[in-house]
Amino acid sequence: AQKILRFYAYRMTPLINNLYGGASVRRATIFYFLSSDEVSVVEDPINNSGFVPGTIVKKGRILRVGQ
Repeated sequence: AQKILRFYAYRMTPLINNLYGGASVRRATIFYFLSSDEVSVVEDPINNSGFVPGTIVKKGRILRVGQ
């Protein structure tokens, strides 16, 4: 069985044109595949948010600084 680490993340973006201020919160799930050192980032769907959810980073290797 393939072992995967799963992390939950979010990004807050300030709403500039909103009279009441506030921020837009976009949630994502980060998957780290231990066997192949690959990463995938998928944005979680939020009903009526106006954003299209989906894959932000496809499964692949991420180069680290100094390697």
